[in-house]
Amino acid sequence: REVSTVSRIHDSTLAGASSLSQSELLYARAVVDYNTAVAGGGLRPDLLATFAGLFSEEKDPEVWGLWEMATAMASLPKERPAAEVVKRARSNLEAAYSKFLRQTVFDNLASAQLGGLPGTLPLVRSFLNLRVPASTPGLDDGLVDGAPVWAMIYFCLRCGDLAAAVQAAQKAGPGLADAQSLLQELTTAPDCRLSPQTEGAVRLQYRRSVRQSTDPYKRAVYCAVAACDPTEEHPEVATSLDDYLWLKLCCLREEGGDTLTLPGLQTLLTEEYGESHFNATAQPLLSFQVPDTI
Repeated sequence: REVSTVSRIHDSTLAGASSLSQSELLYARAVVDYNTAVAGGGLRPDLLATFAGLFSEEKDPEVWGLWEMATAMASLPKERPAAEVVKRARSNLEAAYSKFLRQTVFDNLASAQLGGLPGTLPLVRSFLNLRVPASTPGLDDGLVDGAPVWAMIYFCLRCGDLAAAVQAAQKAGPGLADAQSLLQELTTAPDCRLSPQTEGAVRLQYRRSVRQSTDPYKRAVYCAVAACDPTEEHPEVATSLDDYLWLKLCCLREEGGDTLTLPGLQTLLTEEYGESHFNATAQPLLSFQVPDTI
């Protein structure tokens, strides 16, 4: 065919109906703009920031959350030090959970009984009014502000507010003096880790008594602060993938032996479980989230 004919066919194909979805077209347009800018020799645009800005939190919160997570993890140094990977991943999961708690409470103000006090502790107490009532059987060591104390401590930690967890333990009185001491040590530790001596003592206490507790939140708190049992799944507490990832990240250590390391967790999630376990075809956003978190 003549060149002019080929050109006209090519043009008409581009102008016709696209097989891409509306979302795919947004991404494609961003890539075209990026390539045009790079080819023009100008300042290289931030492609990740462009992708992150395509969807607002109000219109598509799931996709928005994924790009926020990707942005947080993408700025790691090339060496990707394990401690920094874990710190950023935990911070992202904690911030997202705090936002989830706040939204849940504000959507159910009458039942949550939030009151006028600011801060994580009143927010968690209100959330527990909705999800873990004081009458729940099997919970240990009484109540704080009308809410189960270990659930209160766990959800404060899950939101990333260690000071609020300390405050909850203080409110529980002498019965939780040891827990208060442990949490207080974490607030002053530069790497947010108990000393090896304290961690060893906590693990021993867990094996001797806490592991047999009927309170799933108490067991989860001990595992989160001292990596007592990296193989424990905590099904009563970890009811979402985010919860599961957060608890596993809390249990990571680099000493080897019977500890769970970051490479070990990455292998577990991406190779041993893989896309089939997370049903990538039916749940692509969920499947994308797993490796992206770590």
